[in-house]
Amino acid sequence: MKATTLERQLKLWMMLLVIIPSLLIMMIYTVGQICTAKHKNLELINQRVGFTKQLIEFWVEERAKSVRILSGSAAFRTLAENRMQDNLELMQRLNTDFDSLSYIDKDGFFRMSTLNDGIRFNSTIKQPYYQAAIAGKEYISDVVIGRNSGLPIINFSAPVYDYSGKFQGLILGSVRTKTLETFIRNNWLGQTSEILLVNSQGVMIAEPKHSNNSPEEGLLEGSPLMKLALSEESLMKIHLGNSGTAAWVNYRNAKVLGAYQYIPERDWTLIGSIDEADILAPIYTQLGMMAIGTGLLLLMILPLATYITKRVKRPIDWLIEQSNLIVLQEYNCLAGQNGFSEKLPYELDRLCATFTNMSHKIKTTVQLLKEKEIKLESQVLEIETINARLTNEIVQRKLVEEIRREEAKEMARIEKAASLGILAAGMAHEINQPLNAIKVASGAALYWHRQGKPLEMARIMADIKSIATQADRIDQIIRNIRSFAKPDKQLQVPVNLNETIQKVVQLLGSQTSFHNIELKVTLCKSPSEILIVPAALEGIIINLLTNAIQALDTVEYIQKRIEINTQATDGRIILEVIDNGPGIETALLCRIFEPFFSTKPEEKGMGLGLSIVHSFVESNQGTIEVKQAPYGGTVFRVQFPLYQEAGENSNAQIASLC
Repeated sequence: MKATTLERQLKLWMMLLVIIPSLLIMMIYTVGQICTAKHKNLELINQRVGFTKQLIEFWVEERAKSVRILSGSAAFRTLAENRMQDNLELMQRLNTDFDSLSYIDKDGFFRMSTLNDGIRFNSTIKQPYYQAAIAGKEYISDVVIGRNSGLPIINFSAPVYDYSGKFQGLILGSVRTKTLETFIRNNWLGQTSEILLVNSQGVMIAEPKHSNNSPEEGLLEGSPLMKLALSEESLMKIHLGNSGTAAWVNYRNAKVLGAYQYIPERDWTLIGSIDEADILAPIYTQLGMMAIGTGLLLLMILPLATYITKRVKRPIDWLIEQSNLIVLQEYNCLAGQNGFSEKLPYELDRLCATFTNMSHKIKTTVQLLKEKEIKLESQVLEIETINARLTNEIVQRKLVEEIRREEAKEMARIEKAASLGILAAGMAHEINQPLNAIKVASGAALYWHRQGKPLEMARIMADIKSIATQADRIDQIIRNIRSFAKPDKQLQVPVNLNETIQKVVQLLGSQTSFHNIELKVTLCKSPSEILIVPAALEGIIINLLTNAIQALDTVEYIQKRIEINTQATDGRIILEVIDNGPGIETALLCRIFEPFFSTKPEEKGMGLGLSIVHSFVESNQGTIEVKQAPYGGTVFRVQFPLYQEAGENSNAQIASLC
């Protein structure tokens, strides 16, 4: 981006310093003047509308009073026909606002009238003023087209009664709207202001000021004798039936401000307005004058900006020249200690003096740097020698890191071999359990056979089924061990915990009898299904029960006891295996689930049973904990979430057992 000169920038900033404040002032002035002008005009229009409203209300009341006086005169109460016509004509001469005055008899027919063209429609039975007279009420209509005159009129009526109170007919007075238009025109303000009188449907009762333009704009409703209707946009801003102020686009498509007041007795609304352009014209004129003044001020400031720029530019050019000499290292051509010779403002004078001192210091500093350059060359040689030594050290460190990586690989191979040892030991431990069960089942059958006692077929079939079950368990254990080396996805299915406990107790019941152990099983009656791999659940129960039997073998109590309990609570089921054996020391409880850790002698176990149980429980969304029994012995507590048949748990889940 090309840099601009100082002269141009100074001129630009000085112009901005004039233009921006001027614009702000004009904007603030304009906003304030517009608000003030609108407020004053709205107040004036509102006053004129209120005054016109009072005139219209007074005029309507006077016309109604005239008809009321006429209906109560003696001529009409006595039905003196020779005087009735005279009274009608006299009242019309006294009140020139009436277009006609008529007497309608009690049967609804015109009997006499001052209408010049005569009566074309004689019957008034269906007319609202006749219906009101029958009901004994006075009536004032909206602006309507007279049936007999064909002109826009307002009808005033009052019932006529004789002295006995008997209905004799009514007086009907028809008034043209010209008088209303006269009231309204007398209160117009200027060329664009006007006051409109509309009914509840927005139809103009009095002819507006600019009605001659309306037919071309499509605003007439019906024939030219009808009145104009307000546009839909105007009706959105003007709330007929209320009083207030608003801004809208009128029937001439001009934006106007105005006020409106409601005449509740007639359901009319008076609307006064003035074109917004008339309000803003004087303000725009003043803004134009302010803009011209701002332009003249700019023309006066430009020469001043040029003079100031030259005063500032000369010392800056001198500084640039001196800086170029320093860049070219021509120190002998630098200015002397006096610096810039012309008289300058204080700040520029100090700047030039400071630069002069700085240039001489630079000259001295450069000489010192050249002297040190020679010393630096010798130091560079020393640094290169040090870099060579550092390079040798880096090579040696890389060799050390390579040796460490090889050692890490060797440690990984050792850990893998240890894992295989754990795998083999676990396999031996797990297979030993079902083998013992097979041995017990087959040994019992052989024992009774050697004793020469007949064997029951049911017992033989039960032993065979037990042997087959344990053989399947060995197969499952092998698959489990295989999954340790190569993970295999095994299907979790809903399994009944209580039924599985009963199977295991039936399988190991002979061992508890053999070891003189009392086995107490308490199962909950509520549903006990959990989502688990069946072989894993059997392994958990068999390992916990076998551990309890082995623990009781180390004591000589009179009564050895094992309890198996289940209970369901809060969407979970709890399995407890409790024995009254020697228990486990508190310090060893935190290590009880570690692989190869055992509190038994080496010949009694390898320390893998509880580690495998812990793995089975956690891989099937369960938890296991161990603690001391209150009366001595150990409590193993296993929890699983209950299986829910609905929704999210209805599909079988897949879990990998390790």
